[in-house]
Amino acid sequence: GSRCNVCHISSSPGTESASLNNTDQSQLCESCHKGTVTILPSLRLKSEVKNMANHPIKFSPLVFDPNKINHNIIKEDNHFYVSGRTGKVPIFGETPATAVAECTTCHESHGKTKIPKMLRINNSKGELCLVCHVNIDLK
Repeated sequence: GSRCNVCHISSSPGTESASLNNTDQSQLCESCHKGTVTILPSLRLKSEVKNMANHPIKFSPLVFDPNKINHNIIKEDNHFYVSGRTGKVPIFGETPATAVAECTTCHESHGKTKIPKMLRINNSKGELCLVCHVNIDLK
């Protein structure tokens, strides 16, 4: 079978928008990466993020202090993005207020970027982190 079938119902080449096997993006990722990520509800985020292995998902950037998390959400081609000083990353929802971070906010699931760990933006100097996080020191 095709590698596309791991995530998509259709295995036809070029049907990137084909329906997913699970409509919940992050649960789909977790079906293979179980134990390497943790889906934390936003009420627990501030106290439980210890490393990138349990970086939160399923939260709106707007629930955090704008002095810590970027609130600059833009819309392009019917998609929402957090736009920061080092680039932009997608968030997923019907409105800016309901759009949330998913695994694919930071990871490009089709590997188009050729960056290790399928990251959307090179993170060798914290560039990916700095899209959303403000006023942090990444030394």
